[in-house]
Formats: sequence, C-alpha cells, structure tokens
Amino acid sequence: GDVDDVLQSSQTGICLQSFSPEAFTEAHRQMCDLLQDQELAGRCRQTAEKYFSLEQGVADYQRIYRELIS
Repeated sequence: GDVDDVLQSSQTGICLQSFSPEAFTEAHRQMCDLLQDQELAGRCRQTAEKYFSLEQGVADYQRIYRELIS
C-alpha cells in the first residue's frame, strides 16, 4: 500500500498506473530517465535505511510497545 508513495516521494522507482500498453511504455520511459540520474544510488540507500532498516524497525516497535504499556 505504501510502496508507491515511498518510491514516488523518494524518486527511487516507478509504479505502473495500469497494465495497458501505454502504461508500460510510460513506465519504461520513466525508468530510463531515472537510471540516468547520478544521485539515484544514494537516494535508494537513504530510502532503504529510512523505511526498511531493521534497527529502525526495532526502535519503532519498542517505542510503540512502551507507549501501549504506559
């Protein structure tokens, strides 16, 4: 559900809007443009660390559980 928002807001990927030939053509164009971006790798790493870091996930769940207990 949130993956398309993450990809778009971080400019690290694209999402198909539909499965039509036109949508695939547009997605291919967007992906080619994205792959030309010299800063893509850095944004991908930052995005992965922000949203998918195990350490951050553990810290977030600890905070949530502490709030529920108190």
